Formats: sequence, structure tokens, C-alpha cells
Amino acid sequence: MTFARYLSAILAMRVIIAFCGLAALLQILDLLENANLIFQAGDGVIGVATYALWRLPLIAKQVLPLAVLAGALVTFMTLARNNELIMMRAAGVTAYRIFASMLPVTAIIAGFHFILVDSIAPAAENGFATWWESVERRAGETKSEPKAPTFMRAGDGTIISVGATGQDPASMANVAFFILDDKGLLLRQLEARVARRENDGWRLYDVHDAQVSDQGLFVSDLAEMPWPERISATSVLAALQPAESVSTKRLLELLGGEVPATEPASHYRTELLHNLALPLTAPLMVLLAMPATYGSSRHGGAARGFLLSFALGLGYLVSDKLFIAMGQAGLLPALLAAWGATVMFASIGIAVLLKFEEP
Repeated sequence: MTFARYLSAILAMRVIIAFCGLAALLQILDLLENANLIFQAGDGVIGVATYALWRLPLIAKQVLPLAVLAGALVTFMTLARNNELIMMRAAGVTAYRIFASMLPVTAIIAGFHFILVDSIAPAAENGFATWWESVERRAGETKSEPKAPTFMRAGDGTIISVGATGQDPASMANVAFFILDDKGLLLRQLEARVARRENDGWRLYDVHDAQVSDQGLFVSDLAEMPWPERISATSVLAALQPAESVSTKRLLELLGGEVPATEPASHYRTELLHNLALPLTAPLMVLLAMPATYGSSRHGGAARGFLLSFALGLGYLVSDKLFIAMGQAGLLPALLAAWGATVMFASIGIAVLLKFEEP
């Protein structure tokens, strides 16, 4: 128990130091790119601090896996430099026990990683988007209009198209609804030049309404009309905001058709399954760092073990991103895309560990 606490404490300290260093570096680079706009808006140092706080969860979720890898590598190098690994070997401590002793702290990191990605980061991203829009308005920045409309689908057989959002979050331009039947045939096409939120709710202006029925095609033009009740205007606005972080609850709503979706189902299914694989990332990083514990000349020296561990860790991070991108594009099944890199590199890590432990 004391041995496990000792290793866990060393690993936790090294991971925290690596995490703080990597997060601070990315924060500085991010601030250098956007600080000018913050000062133009008149927010000063308080605005810079606000920006850093909103962005921290998004940066943290990106650097945490790399921080675990770096922390594990530094831990094993420190143990090797102090000859502690040699003493552990002499006492009969295997690499399996060293890895198992670090599992408690990796389990805590894994839990934090999942909460960060599933709850904290999505909330921070939404809050940051609202705050940043106000900064851009006060700084006099104008949004460039999109070249093409944004299409999204709802679960009730409706396709929605939005040309652009206004300078305030209470208006949309060139809104169209294409209501389909169960066979995918068009029943109604509703187009509005402007949609605006009023005191009594959202309304459509300068409306062109075309409906198809057994009796034929009926077309009407209206000055204004209420927003269709079957679809929430708030959910349409939310779908227009590009999201880097999406919670599991939101992904289930998108897949179930409860809210409009701008991406194909494969995109959200892959992301959902990948969220479930996140808790394995921290233990996997430590597993891939295990070759760094073999520093004897028999296995090629400490440098070889360190480089192998570093290559395996980076290889996993790159492969995981590649698999996810292919799954979201529908080029790979969602399950394979979400879990493929994790299973593949876990197998490689276990095989390397068994190879090094051979007598």
C-alpha cells in the first residue's frame, strides 16, 4: 500500500506540473492571437483574465492526455536516475506491479477527464461564445456573411435552412423549412426573408408558403406569421453555433432527433462512442510509457525506452484523431473509429510490456 501511494504521489505531481506547463503555453499563444480585440473592446486586463478563464477548460481537455504521458515519462526517468528502478527490480517488483500501483491516480485523472469533456468544456464553450460575441460587437468587428446557407435536419422529417444570423442573437435571415412525409416527399416549403424574436415569441417576416396536397399546389405570400411550433427557434440557433465540445446528453438528443442537427448521424455516433472511451486514455498513456522503465543495456539503454514510449504515446494521439475524423465522415464504422486506436495501442502496449518482462 505504501509502495502504491509513493508511486501514485510521484506520478500525480509530475502530471500536474506537465499539465500546468502545457496549458499555460497554449493559453499564452491563444491570448497573443486575440488580446488585441479584447483591448479594442475596452475590457483591459479584466477582459484578458475572463478570456483565459473561459478558454481554460477547452485547452485543458486537449493537453491532459499529453500531460499524463509527459508526467509518466518524467516519473520513470526520475526513478531511473535515482536508481530506484534498480532497487525495485532487485526486490522482485515487476513492471506489472509498477503499472498496477499507478492505476489509482490514473483512475482519478480518467474521471476528471470525462467530467471535463462531458460537462465542463461544453458549458464553458457556450458561455465563451456568448461573451465573445459581445466583445466583437464592442470592438466594432462585423461578421462576414456565410457564402452558403446552413442546412440542418430535425427528427420529424423537416429540413431547415438558415442563410445567416443577424448581428444580434435575436434574428436570422433567409430561413426555409422543407417539411417531408414518411417517404421523403415534400409536403410544404416555407420560406421567410427574416426571422426575429419579438416579445410574444419568434416570428417570420416576408413569408412565401407553398403546400402540396391531393388537391394540388397551394401558394400564399404573407407579411408575417408565427414561427412553426413543431421546431424550436432556440434549438435552431444553437445548431448554428459550431461546437468543439458536445456533452453526452446533447449527443443523445441529436441522434434521437429531439433537436436539429447539422452533421450526419455518423458524426454524432462516433463522438458519443468516443466519449465513452475517454476514461481509458489516462491508464493507456501510463501503459505506453512503461518501456521507459527499462534502462539497462540489455534492452538498448534508457534513451531507447524513452523514445519508444514517446513515439507510442504520440502515435496513439495522432491515430485517435485520424480514426475519429474518418468515423465522423462515415468512412469507418462509428465503433471502430471511436475505439480502434485505443484497442490497437493498448494491445501494442501490453505486447511491449510482455516482451520486456521476458526473462
